[in-house]
Amino acid sequence: MALSQAHVKAAAQALLDARARRVRLPNLPEGLRPQTTADAEAICEAMGVGFDLPVGGWKVGCTDPAVAIKVGLERPFLGRIPALYVYQSGASVPWSDLLRPVVEAEIGFRFGRDLPPRATPYSAEEVAEAIDALVPGIEIPESRLTDDHPLGALGMVADQGYAGRFVCGTPHRRWRELDVSGQLVVLSLSGREVARGTGARAMGNPFEAVVWLANERSRIGDGVQAGQVVSTGSLTGIQWTEAGDLAVADYGALGRVEVRLAP
Repeated sequence: MALSQAHVKAAAQALLDARARRVRLPNLPEGLRPQTTADAEAICEAMGVGFDLPVGGWKVGCTDPAVAIKVGLERPFLGRIPALYVYQSGASVPWSDLLRPVVEAEIGFRFGRDLPPRATPYSAEEVAEAIDALVPGIEIPESRLTDDHPLGALGMVADQGYAGRFVCGTPHRRWRELDVSGQLVVLSLSGREVARGTGARAMGNPFEAVVWLANERSRIGDGVQAGQVVSTGSLTGIQWTEAGDLAVADYGALGRVEVRLAP
């Protein structure tokens, strides 16, 4: 049975409280646990209503079909990234403040104009025209649930898709001229390569994730706004960090993205 609206709001509030207190929950209270993808998405959206910070970006997750199958989800998911937690390359983030000290290399896209809600879906061309730049980046996911929580992928979807922070590299305005699918990135921690991947890992082309996000926000929310960045899915998988690590995502000709995880 689907969660009632009251239970959805209560579950969202529990996660919002954990976010505000910077703690992680071992589970949601009994009766508030999502049973279906629709339950989890409803909790995620209810959390968004209760956000007390402006949204600076969006995360799209499960854009790798193999990952979606593995975790048992039938579609991608999204999450909000507060503007406070959208950084520029070279930033320093306190490792001890992170609610899950992991990093991933992800390609972002920044909107140059709003795409408000409307009855008909946006075409790929309309979304492309609204994009200001491609932004190579590093995502720092965070989780208001402990790593051993029993909710599985539904807990991740409910908890804003584990959206946390995003580090932006140099924006590239002529992104349509790039081979985004073939773009290679090498992720290193303190000089040690830990993973590499290409843009094809995100829906075959990371731009497809932006089209999905724009239409999903048009369908269920308030659309997307100019200046917001969309992180389009992991190209390297999550990589665990240690206090003091320097995370570097090397995108070759697109430049390097760095963030220091300060001890």
